[in-house]
Amino acid sequence: MASLFTSTLPTHHGTIYNEHALPEHYVTLAEVFQSAGYETAGFGENPIIRADFNFDQGFEEYETQSNRHSSRSNGPNDGFDRAVRNWLGEHAHQEFLLLVHYVDPHSPYWAPEPFRGRFSTAPGPTGQDLDVLSSSLDDVDEAIAKYDEEILYIDQRFGGLLARLSELGIQDDTIVLLLSDHGEAFGEHGQFHHSHSVYSELINIPFMISPTPQMQGGRRTEPVQHVDVFPTLIDLTGVSLSALDLDEVQELVGE
Repeated sequence: MASLFTSTLPTHHGTIYNEHALPEHYVTLAEVFQSAGYETAGFGENPIIRADFNFDQGFEEYETQSNRHSSRSNGPNDGFDRAVRNWLGEHAHQEFLLLVHYVDPHSPYWAPEPFRGRFSTAPGPTGQDLDVLSSSLDDVDEAIAKYDEEILYIDQRFGGLLARLSELGIQDDTIVLLLSDHGEAFGEHGQFHHSHSVYSELINIPFMISPTPQMQGGRRTEPVQHVDVFPTLIDLTGVSLSALDLDEVQELVGE
């Protein structure tokens, strides 16, 4: 996430472990758009990507609802989605940058109702105490099935976000970018979970951008990275870094 926000590599920004904060001297993507006059907001469910780790830099509103792992029986996170919908309603006819960071799919694998049991058969969550270097999991197929149920859950929530853009009549004027911060291992290379390697199951992630008049639709086969998000959005929106009243922006390594 630090690389996505700053278009610099971990060897440069140093924000590597969960307890590391994003250094304040970096100019973030949100700070650029805020300086360009955009309304900016971030809504996240990941307790690591929160304001006291400086990930709120440039966001006028930044909210973290990190109750996902502590209260899985409460069903879908309707309060979170409602806050996102309300913010969009208030800023629909302004230029805006909005970050929505869902934490699912993620261990422990345990989607809320009504998604539980769509693909799996065993009751209860799976993988809650998963050792990332464990060499076994009681039922890998069941864990994958529960993971897929979480994907279905997020697919519906993301669909609701797109529906909100359509309801507000701004879907054709909004650049929508969908990506993940990492993948998940289910026994490939003798490992589970994530944060331990750069095998393909962890770094081959979804990365989709809604087409705009400046873009040619299709699928790119060459590799792209999180560091490419920052410069890509700058190019698509026509924001000029040199025209903004900002301190010196770090060299962007993305394309």
